[in-house]
Amino acid sequence: MLDVEDAVDGLLAAACASALDGEIINLGGTEVTTVGELARSVLAAVGSGTLVPFPVERKTIDIGSIYLDCSKAARLLKWRPRVSLHEGLARTVASIVSTGESIGRPASTP
Repeated sequence: MLDVEDAVDGLLAAACASALDGEIINLGGTEVTTVGELARSVLAAVGSGTLVPFPVERKTIDIGSIYLDCSKAARLLKWRPRVSLHEGLARTVASIVSTGESIGRPASTP
């Protein structure tokens, strides 16, 4: 998981590093998180909701784990993510609440 501010910082660092033209560089968070942990973190940030278990019959389509090695970005761009998953979720929830919208329900239409 990667906060949008960290993503923008990483993309700008890469765009400004012309000596790296053609390089492939991963940008990602440093926290290893399962989908279940992410779901629980979202519920905690929102302050309500119910965790729905992953259906057993869907296990065959589970993509498993994805982990990005971002050491190249740290080395070549001097970039590291600064916003933790929990801080990013809290900021996102606060942003949604500040607009007056309800979390977990479709946005109202004018």
